[in-house]
Amino acid sequence: MKVKIKCIEQHGDDVWVLVEAPRWDRWRTQIEVGELAHEGISPGVEDVWAPSFAVSTEPDVYQRLHSLYLAAA
Repeated sequence: MKVKIKCIEQHGDDVWVLVEAPRWDRWRTQIEVGELAHEGISPGVEDVWAPSFAVSTEPDVYQRLHSLYLAAA
């Protein structure tokens, strides 16, 4: 699945990546009290922390992230 990388953090020896992942949101609406409710699903996103070994990327993306990291340090 393709995700958007939002943040990379290191805690001790572990590196974690915050990604914005697609997901389905359930919704429910009721126009008037006592009427039947309408239900459905719609696309949404969710922030998920993932261990670095679970996230792979194109080489050019890694180079850009690494240069931004060095510039911020």
